Formats: sequence, C-alpha cells, structure tokens
Amino acid sequence: MVNKNFPEIEERLLGAYVGAKNRGYYFNKWAKSAQSWNWAAFFLSFLWLGYRKMYSYIFMVVGIFLLYDIIIVFSGFEFGMDSTIGITLSVICGLLGNYLYLMHANKEIKRVTEQNSASMENIHAELEKRGGTSWLGGLVAFGMIIMYIILAAFIYGV
Repeated sequence: MVNKNFPEIEERLLGAYVGAKNRGYYFNKWAKSAQSWNWAAFFLSFLWLGYRKMYSYIFMVVGIFLLYDIIIVFSGFEFGMDSTIGITLSVICGLLGNYLYLMHANKEIKRVTEQNSASMENIHAELEKRGGTSWLGGLVAFGMIIMYIILAAFIYGV
C-alpha cells in the first residue's frame, strides 16, 4: 500500500519508525491531515510524549513549568496559571500530537539515514529500534513528573 501523501521510500521508513502495530493509525491520520486530534495525547500528554520517545518535548515542558515556578518565587506574584498551563499542554498535545510525532519521526529518519549509509536493511533495523513505543519511556516521563514535583517543592521551600 503506497500512501498518496508519502513517496514509497519515505513510507517504508516512516512505517519502520512508527512500528507495524501503529502504522495504520498514524498513516491514516497523516493522510488526512498531520494536524488531526489525538485523544491519547490529550489525556496522557506528558506520558504520551514519553511513550512515543519524544524526550526533548518532555524536557521542554518541565523547563517551562520550572521557569514559571522560579518567576513566581522571585516576583512574589501568583499568576494563577498553574492549571492553565496543564490544560494548555493537554490541548496542544491533543491538537498537535500527530504532527509533532510526524516531525519527530522525520527528524529521526534523517538522522539515521545520514549516519547509516550502508544499506536499507541496516537503516530499517535502526529505525525499528529507535522508533515505536516504549513503556520505559512512559516511566521516564512519570519519573520526570516526580522530579519536577521535588524540584518545585525545593523552589517553593516546602
């Protein structure tokens, strides 16, 4: 099956990265629009990012939360945005999760193809290893949440 939106070689590489289990779901979403709604990303935003091995986004979100906490402590002014930031993160992940995942997959594919010019089989195997899902990644995301809570408690002097 060659998707009309992806050249055949790109489709094979994307399929290897996403994994056989979720290939159909994501290819259908990306064929309609890369910016389609993702319920899992909405409800489990932080954990979903970890599950999809999108660790740079996790660090970015934790950084935003910590920056917000530091601003509150140093300014002494509560902006009342604690829940707003969390809700905004959920909505952004729901709206842009599929698009962010496609961009992440394309970046990884480019990185792997530039590093492994040997054979298509090696590239395919490396993409399968780097891509797909990871329960460990979800646990890493959960661990980052715990680390954030500990750091926030330290920042607020609790």
